[in-house]
Amino acid sequence: MCYSMLEVVEGALCLLEALKVLEVMRCVLVCMLEAVEGALCLMEVLDAMHCLLLSMPEAVEGALCMLEDVEGALCLLGLLEVLEVSEA
Repeated sequence: MCYSMLEVVEGALCLLEALKVLEVMRCVLVCMLEAVEGALCLMEVLDAMHCLLLSMPEAVEGALCMLEDVEGALCLLGLLEVLEVSEA
């Protein structure tokens, strides 16, 4: 089989075009992987935010409990002052 120079050049050009298509396909796949990684990262962030929001009522409840304890301690201090004044 004998190929003319034109056929060889056309074949080489066709091969170059095929390689360009393959490169584009590779780039698309890399971009898709990055998008999936980004989505997974976003899912982790959303999961962390979800956990944070779920723990906020407990934190608020703990803070309210602490405020009640402080209020109780202040009441106790006030009562001790009244007792000291009445003893004097």
